[in-house]
Amino acid sequence: MSNESVGTSYEKEQYNREMELREKEFNLKERQFAEEFRLKQSEQRGVWKGIERGLTIAIPLLTVLIPASISYTQFLRIEESKVAAQSSADQSAADAARERAKADRITSVLKARSAFAAKKVVLYEKAVKVTGDLIVTKHGTPEYREARKQFELLYWSQLPLVEDSDVAGAMVTLRNTLAANLGNDAVESAVIGVSKAIRISLKDLYEPDDTTVQVTPVPDKQ
Repeated sequence: MSNESVGTSYEKEQYNREMELREKEFNLKERQFAEEFRLKQSEQRGVWKGIERGLTIAIPLLTVLIPASISYTQFLRIEESKVAAQSSADQSAADAARERAKADRITSVLKARSAFAAKKVVLYEKAVKVTGDLIVTKHGTPEYREARKQFELLYWSQLPLVEDSDVAGAMVTLRNTLAANLGNDAVESAVIGVSKAIRISLKDLYEPDDTTVQVTPVPDKQ
């Protein structure tokens, strides 16, 4: 049996005991009242004095009878109202807690997205500069070799953290073009492809559909 059931049974038992005591008290006072009233009649006192005495005794009896007039059903209704009010308060508190948790999650997502976006912009700017250097520097010079070195670093260890599938595909095309020695025109075309893909990616970054950070799968690099 639950604590609530035990409590309710105990309250009902206490209530019944109280009603029995009050009923006994009422019967006793009622007998006292009748006895005194008959005594006053036998003493042939005035009718008005007897009525006055009767009212004096009846008023305390009414104070006993009025609380007893509340039925047990009414008592249960009062208790149910208390329980319903408490349940409503608990539900309101739970709803408020869920709203706060939701707001905290949105804030965390926005903070994470901001940090992710900042990192992405930095690496995209570096990619544009490095791929541009592959065109403007002369093949075989120290500047060109440094540009190729930075390109490989971007390709393998830096851009994969932030790039989307279009940028990754453009980088793969550029690397294959460099490896095949297809000439400056082919390299220039591939570099332009990287720049276009980065521009589109940045546009999507600053025009999001919602607050959720989207992670797009990228093609495997070989």
